[in-house]
Amino acid sequence: MLRCRDWARIDLRCDERGVPHILEVNPLPGIHPDPAMNSCLPKAARVAGLDYQEMILGVLRAGAARHGLVL
Repeated sequence: MLRCRDWARIDLRCDERGVPHILEVNPLPGIHPDPAMNSCLPKAARVAGLDYQEMILGVLRAGAARHGLVL
């Protein structure tokens, strides 16, 4: 069990039959706010309609909620 929480990056590749295989789990993927720095989590957040601040607050809120705190 990896016990990754709140954010991680999972790299997948599909084989010739389309079956996905996990290549790597990175529990601390890049979160650099500059799009030119190629950090994947902020890029994915932008595609989902979240700006950097909303993304960071979402991660903080998820961790806080797990410990019974409200931010």
